[in-house]
Amino acid sequence: MATPLAARLGDVDIRLLRVYVAVAESGGVTGAALTLNLDPSTISRQLTELETRLGLRLCERSRAGFWLTEEGRAVLSHARTLLAALRDFSQHIGEIHKELEGEFAIAVADTIIWDPRLRLPAAIGGLKTHSPKVEPMIEILPPDDVERAVAGKDCHIGLMPAITRRPSLKYDTLYQEENALYAVPGCPAAGAVDIQSLMATPVATVRYESRMAAMVQKLGLKAGPRTNTTEGVAALIRTGLYLGYFPTYYGAIFEARGELARLAIADTTYEVDICAVTADSDQPSTLTNLFLGFLK
Repeated sequence: MATPLAARLGDVDIRLLRVYVAVAESGGVTGAALTLNLDPSTISRQLTELETRLGLRLCERSRAGFWLTEEGRAVLSHARTLLAALRDFSQHIGEIHKELEGEFAIAVADTIIWDPRLRLPAAIGGLKTHSPKVEPMIEILPPDDVERAVAGKDCHIGLMPAITRRPSLKYDTLYQEENALYAVPGCPAAGAVDIQSLMATPVATVRYESRMAAMVQKLGLKAGPRTNTTEGVAALIRTGLYLGYFPTYYGAIFEARGELARLAIADTTYEVDICAVTADSDQPSTLTNLFLGFLK
């Protein structure tokens, strides 16, 4: 009987698991080839090798498409946990040696990366100056996915607008983000001077943003279509059929291009906290503490 892989896990297995995770997250071999900078035939061969070593069929690959098997989904979950643990182990060993190194994963909510008040470039620069062997990794996600990434230990820190707060996570407020109503220049709503003038135009909202929906309801405006990103709201506003809430720093980019107009109506703005989100641990890593310090 063959020895179970778990009893003889080696470097080659870790490498194959990294390839598998990349393939699963890219939705197939072709997407992973770009991420891994490998030939698709090499990736296919490595997937087959991993399946042989595990004794499991992980995914179906054919002209009909790509999908994970039930066993493949389970292996993906465990592989992510293992790779995150290895990343943390490497980091902690570096801390023991007083020489920090390894990957530092940062999940950032879409759009806030453009906010000049988010000191992300300076924080990364400070971290690299302090610890040259640390390699930052950035992933742009919807805010609810940022929280899931932190909670699942897929990243060390998340940067996002915090609408609600999970009890298992720690939130450090960095600054407040103002949100205002926008319309397409030239449409009737763009020249509105009071709320009554907006009643006929629906407001597009972001699905996870409960405070946005609450503001629309408070003002007595008509709720329009929902989307999962701020960019989706921008697309809907630009049809000329809808209004939409935008962070003002982001809206200013579209205003400068003449694509959107902020509505100058009193008492229609609201603010949310932009937070650094970490796992609620009694012993946060030295790297995480360092990065938080640079952010602040």
